[in-house]
Order: sequence, then C-alpha cells, then structure tokens
Amino acid sequence: MGAGAAGSDAVAGRRAPSSHPIPRHPGDPVENVALYVFCRLESGEVVAATNTRNRLDSLPDTEVAFVPSDDPASLPLAVDHLLRRHPADPPRSFRGFDELTAFIDARSEKQLREKLARGYYLPMSDAEVETAKTQYDQVRRSRQAT
Repeated sequence: MGAGAAGSDAVAGRRAPSSHPIPRHPGDPVENVALYVFCRLESGEVVAATNTRNRLDSLPDTEVAFVPSDDPASLPLAVDHLLRRHPADPPRSFRGFDELTAFIDARSEKQLREKLARGYYLPMSDAEVETAKTQYDQVRRSRQAT
C-alpha cells in the first residue's frame, strides 16, 4: 500500500472534466485521474498531496499540498516534503487493508458531518428529489442502451 513515503498510503479516484483531458474517442466523456496520496501521523493528523483543487474541503487536521500534475510519482514527493515539517510526529502505518478502509470511511463521514454543520449542503424539496430521481433513471437507461 505504500506510495513512496514511509507509512504513506495511496488512494486514487476519478473525476471529470478538467483542463488536462485523457485522450478519448469523439463523444466519450472527458475523464481525468484524480490522485490523492496521504500519510497518517502518530498524532492523528494527516499530510496529503493531490492533483485536484478541492483540497480546500479538507478537514482541519489535514495539511494538503496541491501538485498540478497527472504524474503519480510527484505526489509522494510532496508528502515527503510535508513530513519534514513534522519531525517529532512520525508516520503511522496501517496494519492492513481493513484498517485503511475504516480510516478512510471514518474521515469521509467526519468531513460530511463538518460540511453539514457549516451549511455546505442544503436539503432538497420533495419535488427536487423526484426530479433528480427521474433524471438519474433517464441517464442510467441511456447508458444501458449503449
């Protein structure tokens, strides 16, 4: 699970669109690889690097470096740089995949709760929910047809 820095763990996801599209066929959706590499410290704080700009949504105990690159090798280097700022707080390894996924799930839930508390999300009306369901079903059917 390591990603360059001792104790670092990598998590990669996908998002679309951005200014650096992956080559595609005409008509295909534009997708880019969103990378996020992090290291959990003994104190519970996290240092991380990402090539996405939504780093401003990070939890207060997370120090995030933005690396404007689609090169995965650049992110662990940024995490190493951040680790040097915390010499008295060593990286803490995960004992296995289950501990890693539990950690990620807990942080995702914590981030969602923080956003809810800040009013980041607004409740949808019943009509908006029904409209969204209809649109989702239409998109899903059109994708299944192709």
